[in-house]
This record gives sequence, structure tokens and C-alpha cells, in this order.
Amino acid sequence: MTKFDVLVGFSWTTFVARGPLQLDDFLGAIHAFFPRLIFKDVIWDLSAASLDTMSRADFEVMICAVKGYEGIRGHAKTVFVTDSPATFALVCMYTGLAAMAELNVDYSAFSTQEHAERWLICSRIHACGGPGSDSKLHSCGEKACQEVRHFQAARKTCPSIPIAVHSG
Repeated sequence: MTKFDVLVGFSWTTFVARGPLQLDDFLGAIHAFFPRLIFKDVIWDLSAASLDTMSRADFEVMICAVKGYEGIRGHAKTVFVTDSPATFALVCMYTGLAAMAELNVDYSAFSTQEHAERWLICSRIHACGGPGSDSKLHSCGEKACQEVRHFQAARKTCPSIPIAVHSG
């Protein structure tokens, strides 16, 4: 039984998870959908899920699976949605490992779907910085950018993880 509902949004694909997730759940979703993603950017909505059984080794296997699709996705953005501190900490571990593996992906995490979507929209409209990007971080007047900047300034981040953010 699948633990993900897959939704195609404005310019991204959302994987909505439920229940406790294991490595095989993620690998199943990655291998089933990444080869045929309509959009290269991804939202992993983990707000109704748990990563309690996931280990560092599991995350490293996931990273290898995602890396296998870099030729298809090119430079992509991935955002995680969770309001659980435990899940957020595990997401931070994953994104840190992904950065060390030099995945061609910008990562971020938010507590709501709305903020995740705004980050994707704003970063695409303005090509806002991030690993591998030539553009500089900026401070613009766009409402979506202002809200994303405000939210990111208010939340706790994983300081060692390179993510595309707007600076004020």
C-alpha cells in the first residue's frame, strides 16, 4: 500500500505522505515518479508522516537514488513540509548529507504547504541564489518574497546546510 499521494501543482510535484515512512516508501516513490516528473521541483509534505525509523544509512541510499535522476531533473528545488521538530531534525540531516554529496538540488523546509509553495514560486521568478547559481541573493519588494523572507527569518534553520533563501 502506497504511503504517498502524488499531486501536480503550479510548477512542481507534491508527494503527500502519511504514517510512518521507511526507506522503501521513499525509494518506491522516487523510482516510480522521478523518471516521469512533469516538473522537476518537488514538495515532500511530511506533515502527516513520521521518519522515526529512518537512519543515516537510509538517507544515504535515498541520496544515491535521487542522484540517479539528476540527468532528467537538472538543477532542481526540493522543499519539505513538516511541523514536527523531530521530522525537521531528520530533514536537516538528509539535506546536510545531500549537500555533502553535491546533489544539484536546492533544499528548504517549512511548517506549511503555503510557505513551501511561496518559496518555490519566489525562487523561480527571481532565480534567487543557492548552490550552483550565479545570481546573487537579493531583497526585492515582491509580496511572495517578503513573506518567504519573513518566515525564514522567524524559523530555526540548519545553519550548515546551503539552501536558497532571500536575505533582507
